Amino acid sequence: MRVGVGLLLDEDCHNSIRELQINLLSRGLIKSPFIQEPHITIKSPFEISTIQNLANYLDEKFDNTKEIIVKTSSLDLFDKNILYQAVSKNKILLDLHYDLIKFCNDKGEYEGENKVFHITIGRSLSKQILEEQIKFKKNTCSLIGVGIFLYNEETKSWIVVYKKKFIDSDN
Repeated sequence: MRVGVGLLLDEDCHNSIRELQINLLSRGLIKSPFIQEPHITIKSPFEISTIQNLANYLDEKFDNTKEIIVKTSSLDLFDKNILYQAVSKNKILLDLHYDLIKFCNDKGEYEGENKVFHITIGRSLSKQILEEQIKFKKNTCSLIGVGIFLYNEETKSWIVVYKKKFIDSDN
C-alpha cells in the first residue's frame, strides 16, 4: 500500500486553508482541492506492507511532542501546476523529515536537500493564479499531531488512517 506521513494543522489553520480552497474553486482557478486533509508532508509517499510498524514508530517518536509552530510564506506552483502554500524550513521539520527517511529506508526524488515543506491547495488551472497575489490569512500555523495518509486508488484520494495528537493539543 502507498502511504505518506503528514503533520496535522490546528483548527484555525485548517479552516483558513479550506476557505482559500473554496474561494479559488468558486472562481475556477483550481480543481481537486479536497482529495486530502490539509497537512504538511513530512515524508513523501512510499510503499509499505503494513502500517503497524510505522504507527508504532510515530507513537514513540511523538510521544512527548508539544505543538510545533511553523511560518508560512507565499503561494507557489510545483510542476504539473500543483498550487501550494509554502512553509519555511526549520530545524524541527528537517530533523523529523530526515528521521523518517532513515526509518522508512526510502528517500523520494523531492526529499532530503530537495524537500519543500508545503500545504497543498489544489491543481491550478492557470499560471495567472500567482499574479493575483492571493493572500493566505495566517502567517503561522500550529501543528497539533501527525498522521499516516493512505492512498485510495478507487477514489484517487488520500485518507488519514492513523493519527497521533501532540501533548497539550486541544484540536
